[in-house]
Amino acid sequence: MEYWDIFIIGGNWALAIYFLLRSLRVGGKVWLIFIFWTVLSSFLTWAVF
Repeated sequence: MEYWDIFIIGGNWALAIYFLLRSLRVGGKVWLIFIFWTVLSSFLTWAVF
């Protein structure tokens, strides 16, 4: 594991949290984006570790 992998994972989770906060206000299609990004971030986290 390299140090930049931590920044990539951190950035993905930051975006996931950002989409979550937006979805709480907007709703609808944003939830689909949030779910997709959460799955993608989880997969990337699992792939790195």
